[in-house]
Amino acid sequence: MRSFGERVQRIAGVLACWTMLAGAAMAQQNKGAMAQQNGDVPRPDLITNPECWPPPCWSPSCDECDLIRSRCPNKCDYILFPPRLGWYFAADGGGLVRQLTREVNFAAAANLTNTVLSTRDLDADFKMAGHFLVGHSLNECFQIEGVFTGVAAADNTATVRNTTRNSLGGQGILSSPFGGFGSSAVSGLDFNDFAQIHYHSSLRGAELNIRRQVPMPPDRLMASVIFGVRYLDLPEGFDYLTHSNAPTPGGARNTIHVATDNQMVGPQIGTLFEMYIDNRWWMNFEAKAAVLNNRARQSTLFNNVSHTAFAGEFAFSDHGDHTAFAGELDLTFVYRWSPGLITRLGYQALFMSGVALATENLGTSITLLTQGPAQLNHDGSILYHGPYAGIEFGW
Repeated sequence: MRSFGERVQRIAGVLACWTMLAGAAMAQQNKGAMAQQNGDVPRPDLITNPECWPPPCWSPSCDECDLIRSRCPNKCDYILFPPRLGWYFAADGGGLVRQLTREVNFAAAANLTNTVLSTRDLDADFKMAGHFLVGHSLNECFQIEGVFTGVAAADNTATVRNTTRNSLGGQGILSSPFGGFGSSAVSGLDFNDFAQIHYHSSLRGAELNIRRQVPMPPDRLMASVIFGVRYLDLPEGFDYLTHSNAPTPGGARNTIHVATDNQMVGPQIGTLFEMYIDNRWWMNFEAKAAVLNNRARQSTLFNNVSHTAFAGEFAFSDHGDHTAFAGELDLTFVYRWSPGLITRLGYQALFMSGVALATENLGTSITLLTQGPAQLNHDGSILYHGPYAGIEFGW
């Protein structure tokens, strides 16, 4: 980082450059007016005007940029400024992996200390993701951008079997969360020889942002601020299945389906840093944060087939509006083939909290499952992250 003295020297050098050009123009008064009228002399306000740094160079073909480069290449080279074209479109494709931040247990061998089935057993693999952006430059300082993001649905299944003889004379000692994982085992819910969980989740979102370039002296580092609105939709489904030989005759079979949905919308702010590395190479870092209203819903369908008091099918649901948070980080390496063609390679991470996750909305009370009411758990958090590559066109 440059010291204050070095920055002052840099600005003084730029002003000195323009002073020399102005002196040369004054020495030729008869030609100076004509040259100024035809645009042959760079306007000093391109560099010294603090209203909107950097100078309004839309592409390397504009006359102002060519003149700046030829007159003072070391101080005012247009290549240090990312081009601001009238319209631009970016398309990125990659893979995002979904990671839960909290482990939930669903089956144990006799007691909780020997957990054999949990969300940790659901494989976290990369799913195809797409990111599309359309932007328009309103002027030299402001851009408006629309963004759409989508992540393919993730389906993960985990299964466990057990044939150990239990205290009821049958096979299976898998305990469930409804009996406290063996602390108070219940016939028809525990003593299972088979347990399975299945998780389904997807994500899609949209943004509408205004981008404002930060007024600052021309340098290798440019910055802009973002403010806008963001929408995220996180629907999920979770299935729980167990089988037991007890009670006799016929044993017991339990199936539970939990569905949740999170429709989130709210204001968003952020910042983008664009750093010039080398000829045509840039490194961008973007950070965004949003406070969202989450219209969360959950529904639970419980079915028990057995000769017990809680045999039957039961359905309950709940919903509510709650506050959620979303934060996104994006590191991108950019190569500019031309002002209108850019390739991108990066890594991104999206974190959400205050959401209703299906795995965390499976009630563990048999009374609530059979008699209600449903209880909405909206304090979950989730992380998506992964690499991507893409291309951007401008015109």
